[in-house]
Amino acid sequence: MRRLLRLVVLLLVWAAPAWASPDHLCRVFTMPDGTVQIVHPAPQAQQAGEADDAFYARIMARTLAANPALAGRPFVDVLASTLPTSRDKRHAWRDKNGKIVVDAAVPDRPASQEQRRKAVCSKIEQDANAILGLKELCATF
Repeated sequence: MRRLLRLVVLLLVWAAPAWASPDHLCRVFTMPDGTVQIVHPAPQAQQAGEADDAFYARIMARTLAANPALAGRPFVDVLASTLPTSRDKRHAWRDKNGKIVVDAAVPDRPASQEQRRKAVCSKIEQDANAILGLKELCATF
């Protein structure tokens, strides 16, 4: 069993999956509000003997059928390795002359509803503790 496990691990390392490679092309669509939507065609989905052009045409046809909002939108094809490495400001990614960059002019996203709820509850708790503290203080006079 241990030998079989070793063989499986060796095969996984030796045959590193193509999808893990950052050097595949991805298509970046620019939306009307300036944001971008990125389509990462999985290289392992390319059929044996299928030309790259035919592969990308097939994937894009499937993508446009699934998301008609992308039809007619401007796009650029870039290597996945050229995309920004941090997704913290993914909402600020923009296409600048065929390069995807983080636009510093885009403000940070507002806090999520859960984060806002926690902040309000924390403030209410602080205020309640302050009021209770004042009641205790008044009771000592």
